Amino acid sequence: MASKQLAVLIPAESFATSAGTITLKPFKFKQLNEALELVDKYLQIISNPELTTDQMISALLQKQEEGYAVMDDIAKLITLVSGVSELDDFGYDEVICLLTEILQMNMDFFTAISKRLNPKKAEASGEEAAPAKTGD
Repeated sequence: MASKQLAVLIPAESFATSAGTITLKPFKFKQLNEALELVDKYLQIISNPELTTDQMISALLQKQEEGYAVMDDIAKLITLVSGVSELDDFGYDEVICLLTEILQMNMDFFTAISKRLNPKKAEASGEEAAPAKTGD
């Protein structure tokens, strides 16, 4: 019997940073609740295309003043998808870029899932169903 490989909707991606190359992978199923809670806190800030990096930093600092543990949350999120446990050697702009990549990777995942689960809705909106990418 031939085995069939499951489709990989969002493949891992590697990024060169000042602290070396890191690979971002989609969240593990057991990490999903923790990841969603972390992402939900900052999604509106990070996903706003009109904000410059400086404005994002200001908005994140405002969250910090509201009692959010912003830096701890960002570190947890990056650790969940990269395995990097120490962010001290990264530049602040790299951390923001990594956070943006993580959010984008996971928004792409949820968009692809939505299109696969609701193909008629995707067709009605003029979107094509997301093609599945096969894993390595």
